[in-house]
Amino acid sequence: MFRLHNNARKWGKDLVQGDSGPIKIEFDLYYIFLLVGLGLQKKIPLDQTLSSEIVRNYPKTYLSQKYKIAMLLLYTDLEESGFDVSNREIVKSKIQETFSANSQTHLTEEAGKLLNNYANGGFEAIREKMERAEPDGAVFLSIINQDFLPDLFKFAPLVFTVYL
Repeated sequence: MFRLHNNARKWGKDLVQGDSGPIKIEFDLYYIFLLVGLGLQKKIPLDQTLSSEIVRNYPKTYLSQKYKIAMLLLYTDLEESGFDVSNREIVKSKIQETFSANSQTHLTEEAGKLLNNYANGGFEAIREKMERAEPDGAVFLSIINQDFLPDLFKFAPLVFTVYL
């Protein structure tokens, strides 16, 4: 389900250092790419033939975050699409398109693909600033903090009530 472009995996392989660094598993890197992509509303379609699955389900350390990640996806997608969030039917429809009770990730297949597209967009945004990954995880995270975090989620605040 969670896929990265092969170039993203190659670009970030020196950052994933196991227990010795701040980026312990490949999903940590995926999550950074995802937050940058969502926060900048940048998504780039991920070609299945040029990508590979890093994990099928959330790693154990991210299980408690799966609903927050889904809500960030919903929030960003509604904002980017320009949907009228006061329209109950549109919001309800978008929730149904995003969430699935039949999936371990609680996301529909399409929502999973959309997450991967945002992670791919985040990777490309980061790669535009850093042609090569900074191999020191702490320095890399400091660059992300300085160069990206101030600009993330600058779009208009979205306030909506979950309509079920």
